[in-house]
Amino acid sequence: DLAVEPGAVLTSGAPDNDTSAESPPTGEHAGTPNDPVDPRGGEANIAGTGEFTHTGLVYIISGNKTFAATADLTFASGIRIYNNLIVTNLGTLTLENAVVGQTAASTFINGENATLETGYYLMNNGILVASAAGNTIRYASTNWAVNIMGPQDGIYHNLEITGSQNKTLLGDITIKGDLSITST
Repeated sequence: DLAVEPGAVLTSGAPDNDTSAESPPTGEHAGTPNDPVDPRGGEANIAGTGEFTHTGLVYIISGNKTFAATADLTFASGIRIYNNLIVTNLGTLTLENAVVGQTAASTFINGENATLETGYYLMNNGILVASAAGNTIRYASTNWAVNIMGPQDGIYHNLEITGSQNKTLLGDITIKGDLSITST
């Protein structure tokens, strides 16, 4: 396991970072721009608080991953979910970029009371599940116009639309909780 302690910085420069996904990144993970981080191994929980300040995507290539309820992580870029993998968020994730589905079976689940903020699109390909009680999806683009995808079964629990760019809803949706629309 690799632990990045508070105040510490892990700097990587190669695209294949074979880091344990169960290591809580409590400091900063920096690296060469556009090089991805690839947490390898089987199914794993990702916990901790901190920042991924490199501009490469975090590639989920092997094993389903779960961000724990205690996770409070910020990504300068985004997450790419490969093949038929499932990423479940139970905590708080803030992404400057997108959550990208590599295939139609790539799945992102925003679990109960979880929050996901994305600065770009969310699951342009694949399955988005956003109906769990208390969860919030926040589209917060300030850089790009964004299409808001319909989640599985067309249900969002809480949906927030913020930021200065246009957001376009691509279909009918049902909101079981709150809808908040603000702009800057």
